Amino acid sequence: RAISQFDNVNVDETHGVGDAVLLVKYSRYINSFLINVGTGPKIPLGKHNLSNEIGIPYNADLQPGSGSWDALGWVNVSNSFRFRPTLTYFSSLTMRLNGKNKSYLETEEYQFGNSIYGIAGISDRFAINRFMMDPGISFSYRRAYKDKINNNEIENTGGRWVFLNPSLSISWWQNVAFNFAAELPVYAKVSGTQLSPTLRLRAGIYYIFTKKQKLDINPEAL
Repeated sequence: RAISQFDNVNVDETHGVGDAVLLVKYSRYINSFLINVGTGPKIPLGKHNLSNEIGIPYNADLQPGSGSWDALGWVNVSNSFRFRPTLTYFSSLTMRLNGKNKSYLETEEYQFGNSIYGIAGISDRFAINRFMMDPGISFSYRRAYKDKINNNEIENTGGRWVFLNPSLSISWWQNVAFNFAAELPVYAKVSGTQLSPTLRLRAGIYYIFTKKQKLDINPEAL
């Protein structure tokens, strides 16, 4: 994170393994709609007490882990267009109830605000030579409530955001796909004065352990 002020740039950077999510998922077709429902915990495996080179702890939002057990719920609905079965429209809703990090800065108690994340869009599939291409486009909405420290709300936290999300998944093995995605800000309304996300770029590798008839991966729908 780079903050520029009066020709000076202050840069903070962290890295490390983050937290883990254990999600139990149930899938069912109702008419032609595929409905997925999932729930599970977020397990605090990542470090949450990193400090810079002079010993000053990083803010909670820059730590690789949260230090708290959280509960997640997830619903996803998708269907294909009749005129083109490979063209799929989807929507999903993710809800997160956050627990408390009781050892923040060694003596404080920190709790990230609960959040709601919704997304809706379309994706397609076609082949180019031996490559399978899965382009997609979607809009996402995120609502985050205010963080708390020692049960007191932190004023300059929380807000609402809308993003446009183009993506492309490429696979040439049946069980492996490479994904590239972007988040382009459309609307943001934050509480107080705070940093807000701008352009984000993501890349990932997905592997399906069980052999499927087709590799159907759209991370924007997760």
